[in-house]
Amino acid sequence: MNCRFLIIGMIAVCQLAIAQDCITINTVVSFTPGEGQNLGQGDEFFPNNILGRPSERASSEVAEASEEEVLSLGFGGEIIVANTDNVIIDGDGDDFTIFENAFINPINQRIFAEPGVISVSKDGIEYTEFPYVFASLKGCSGTIPTYGGQDYCNPTASGGNSFDLADIGIDSIRYIKITDITIDVFNSPNHIYYDASLSGFDLDAVVIHNYTAKKISSVNDNNDDYYSIKNLSFSSESHANTIKIYTLSGEQIDELIGIGQYNFSNLNFGVYLIAIENNGRIYYEKIISN
Repeated sequence: MNCRFLIIGMIAVCQLAIAQDCITINTVVSFTPGEGQNLGQGDEFFPNNILGRPSERASSEVAEASEEEVLSLGFGGEIIVANTDNVIIDGDGDDFTIFENAFINPINQRIFAEPGVISVSKDGIEYTEFPYVFASLKGCSGTIPTYGGQDYCNPTASGGNSFDLADIGIDSIRYIKITDITIDVFNSPNHIYYDASLSGFDLDAVVIHNYTAKKISSVNDNNDDYYSIKNLSFSSESHANTIKIYTLSGEQIDELIGIGQYNFSNLNFGVYLIAIENNGRIYYEKIISN
């Protein structure tokens, strides 16, 4: 079904109270598998295998390896995840924790690490990467085992790699990107984490510690993740409006400023990101052009 957006005046944004417990991701924005390992990528497992709490069976001695619980990114794979009902904020301590199935190798007593680089974004277009040191993998995810028997809301007990937005000077985000760099370790035999059996980052779960529920309200109060849309109109009262159309890869393909009507029928069928700016506030939505 086609629908019509009418943007009149300022788009209202309201924030609810900050929650005191933890939540998990509830959606996968995009997933680009890498080469090699494809554990958990089948439709019967993915994406449910990375939603919810980390595996209760995982420990430093036992790596969770069931397809019902983990998703292998493969060498060079990349995934972007989010919680569509909340914004991750910079609060006290660590703001989110990423759980991979790292474990202690019983033969050499070293961590079997398949690292991922973490980047975050407010809008799904511009990403900021957490700095890391390749020689030590400090700053990467996938280097600390999961302790599934512990409280997964407590990052000091649960294991996993935790991240604080204050470390990169960002107050809030919506999207978390994990990019596998295990291939770089595999291609470096002298690396301290080199192992001939490395196969890529295995994602178990992402837990969010600091967040706030955020509702963006406009004339269209549809709660679906995607909107089917044909025309977008700006009324005469909306002279300050700007809309920009992006592909999901972040390429801007069109822009409309001021009063007028944007006809999405000029776009190829597919999913796009629309950014609507009004008086300094920006409203993002994914749409389907048909």
